[in-house]
Amino acid sequence: MPIRNIPKNYRNVTGVAANSKAEGKAMFESTLERDWLTLLQFSVYV
Repeated sequence: MPIRNIPKNYRNVTGVAANSKAEGKAMFESTLERDWLTLLQFSVYV
């Protein structure tokens, strides 16, 4: 599956989340995506 590259942006919240379950980088471009990645980190079902 192709990976979308999220560039650094000063208008929105962008970054890379530390996630041991992700293959490669777990990038986000909103606070909602960042929070979702954090919840997935602690989920026992994923």
